[in-house]
Amino acid sequence: MLTPLDPPRKKHLNADAKYVYVARNPWDCYVSFYLHVCNLSPFRFQDGTFDEFLELFLRGDFGYGDYFDHLLAGYALNHEPNVLFVTYEQIKEDTRLVVLKLAYFSDERYGRALETNDCLLRTLMKRSTVEHMKKVLVLDVKGEENPAMNGLFKGRKVYVIV
Repeated sequence: MLTPLDPPRKKHLNADAKYVYVARNPWDCYVSFYLHVCNLSPFRFQDGTFDEFLELFLRGDFGYGDYFDHLLAGYALNHEPNVLFVTYEQIKEDTRLVVLKLAYFSDERYGRALETNDCLLRTLMKRSTVEHMKKVLVLDVKGEENPAMNGLFKGRKVYVIV
């Protein structure tokens, strides 16, 4: 059985299923994960530092497996016919293209339906935005605004010096 924590391997894939692997820039993933563990008491990392967490993240030693092993395993499946590998950055850069790619990957009919109905495509894209989903689904862990929950991470350079 394949879980989200396990690096995906070809032997785990069901030939009748389709898989979408969404990868994220490691720095964004790291910042998101750091803010996540600092804001949730079960992790008991509220007093941990950014640098201490970086060491754990780079070693893959925080109970969720190694990010880089998972990413490389996912990317290795990129050419499988039932796997669509896409990055979060691609989604943000050209949402329309990725939505159409995902629709065609799901079923040719869905791709054609979106490509021939611009109103439907625009509606789907609008309802897929972080801003729209925040109105529909509220993730309020502590009762306060949390940058880790906004899906944007525009302030990541505060945390990451590249």
